[in-house]
Amino acid sequence: MNSFDSLERFQYNVDLLKRRKLYDLSNKSLYSAEWISRRDIPIIVVEMAKQIADYEVWFYINLNSHKHIIRTIGCVENEPNLTVLVQEFARDGDLGNLLLDNVFRPSEKVLIEIFLQIADGMAYIARNHVVHGDLGCRNILVFEKDPDEPKKNKVKITDFGLARRLDSSDDDYNTTIIPIRFCAPEILQNNIQSNYSEKSDVYSMGVLMWEALSYGMMPYASIAKENDVVDEKLNNRRLTKPSACNSKLWNIIEDCWHMNPKQRCTFEKIKNQLSNIEADYTHIGDIQLVAPSFR
Repeated sequence: MNSFDSLERFQYNVDLLKRRKLYDLSNKSLYSAEWISRRDIPIIVVEMAKQIADYEVWFYINLNSHKHIIRTIGCVENEPNLTVLVQEFARDGDLGNLLLDNVFRPSEKVLIEIFLQIADGMAYIARNHVVHGDLGCRNILVFEKDPDEPKKNKVKITDFGLARRLDSSDDDYNTTIIPIRFCAPEILQNNIQSNYSEKSDVYSMGVLMWEALSYGMMPYASIAKENDVVDEKLNNRRLTKPSACNSKLWNIIEDCWHMNPKQRCTFEKIKNQLSNIEADYTHIGDIQLVAPSFR
């Protein structure tokens, strides 16, 4: 059973009001919401069917203390047929849409700061023996943004719908959904629990960095069929370097993409390497991103 002891209890129409539907899947819906009895933080509510809630809620509760992971504030008690979480709301939305819609055009040094924050959150997830399983810009929420000043940006990791616990024998995982363009090749080869690890998330981190440096472009965008993407990845045909990505950053990305998971770097190593690149900017200044061209 999941423990809600660390979460505050709220009630619809007493503490908060549910507003517009933002997102909908068969077993999960997100709504904008507003406080009645308090005004300290913007919120959304996440309504989940019982069959997925017992599994997914564990991650939100047990990974709730890191500054770069979505904060779950509490739960709604007076909705008996659903599990309802109250979470902080990112008004700017997710990183993928901001980049793709040309709303946010960050400099490379800003993206490096964003990558650092994501790697910090992912290192914490890995230390807690959890695999996120669905890392991509779409699952990075933007709470503060500035295209030129790195420290004026703040992002957080969200969506644990495909996450897995490595210290659990529970086999109640979602095995029907695989983010083919982002996931590690060993998962495409054999979607079994033993192929999920920190290193499979590291592979996805490399794709996320490529995606952000490509302004939200879909990986393997020139390939329409998912099965053909699988063939590309299993044959180690990699994404090409974005035109303005510097060589040190590209080396980190390539280190994420080794076919052998044991050869990939860890999130702690990614953090250290990104910190070193960030420090270089105090000496060489900023390099602005240029929109890339693709085959």
